[in-house]
Amino acid sequence: MFHMLSCFSLIEGVKVSEFRDAIDAFNNHMIDASFVCSVSPIGRRCASTPMDTDEMRDHAFFFTSTFQDRAQCDAAYAYILEARSSISDIHDAVMSKVRDDAVFICWEDI
Repeated sequence: MFHMLSCFSLIEGVKVSEFRDAIDAFNNHMIDASFVCSVSPIGRRCASTPMDTDEMRDHAFFFTSTFQDRAQCDAAYAYILEARSSISDIHDAVMSKVRDDAVFICWEDI
């Protein structure tokens, strides 16, 4: 399996429930179109524990997307870029709620 961790903070004034509605619509579309296998629930970062050692970033939320393999992940990326006309409103509804310093980390199970 191939995974992507999305780390982000919301723009001031955006409620988590508003973001959840937007990301659920986007993720459901991507799953229905067979570009993503599954997506975890949104998590809230707990930076107050000594186990959280990332002092470079202050992102407050995260979720993980799971793909069959890197090819599916790359196809999802291409779909978002190339098919903007069919999903632009859904994708823009998500990105308009997120600060512009989001970080996306990918890895493959070994």
